[in-house]
Amino acid sequence: MLKKSSLIFLITLIIVSCTTTKKKETQGFASVELSFDQVTESSAIIDPQDQVGAYGPVFDEDEIIQNGQNTSKTFGVLIAPSLYKSLDAVDVLKCFEKMDRQVRLISGAGFSAIIAALFAQGDSPEQIKWKIYRELRKDKFTPYSKEWNREWNKFIDKNISSKRLKTSSKSLWLPEYDKEEGSVRYTSKGDFQAILKQGLNINSYDTPLKKNFLSREGLIGLPVDRLVVINSLSDKLQFKSPDGYLLGLYGKIYSTLKNVDNSNILMINIKTDGTLDAANIATTRRELSPICSQLEEVL
Repeated sequence: MLKKSSLIFLITLIIVSCTTTKKKETQGFASVELSFDQVTESSAIIDPQDQVGAYGPVFDEDEIIQNGQNTSKTFGVLIAPSLYKSLDAVDVLKCFEKMDRQVRLISGAGFSAIIAALFAQGDSPEQIKWKIYRELRKDKFTPYSKEWNREWNKFIDKNISSKRLKTSSKSLWLPEYDKEEGSVRYTSKGDFQAILKQGLNINSYDTPLKKNFLSREGLIGLPVDRLVVINSLSDKLQFKSPDGYLLGLYGKIYSTLKNVDNSNILMINIKTDGTLDAANIATTRRELSPICSQLEEVL
């Protein structure tokens, strides 16, 4: 009887071990955490009192990336939705440039798609922050309200150029909900401005923010071998003004990001303090060397 019980226990242990191993193998994606909070923050990207030109502030020559670099190391980037904290991704994009890692495909969902579009049309990380800062400085509306949507729709019309996107060396792929397929797919064609505006309308059933925008089926059409997802969301979601609907929406998005099952994805989780709707993130300049060093270890 004892031998029989021992045999049953041994068989059960083997089955559990095999099941556990298989689960680890099929978990499906690699992830790395970057802690921006440990990096010393310097002066704002611009001083509101300064006189600046129409194209934004002037930076030191050593901050400008020179042309003619090696373009062999390419991959795709998707900026995950995190409202204004999506701007953290701009510092990561700056690191990629410094590291000579050429981003040839970029995507985003919701507000993040605006940042992706600016980068795709050729705006530098500094120009992106400047344009977003300029809008946030005058925009006092609650995120996703009718007034907020109206102002950011104007921003899209003014700052996103279909002509520049079509002639850029970077390819913009935006998520759309396919009603027939019942899933999110990515497209590099069509009216980009209209797609961006639709992505901001969280009252619409079709907005990708409410769907699984990282499904294996949806991403399969992206022409990249490796997709880097830059995520600024954490399990501690905060807004300046408590909003149950937005907490629920971004809580679902966070769950989507945590349950990715795709071995071709590298998830970069950025750890920063602050609320998702804090406008002052657009005025922050960080010492990038420590951040870039962390990235070099995983790319």
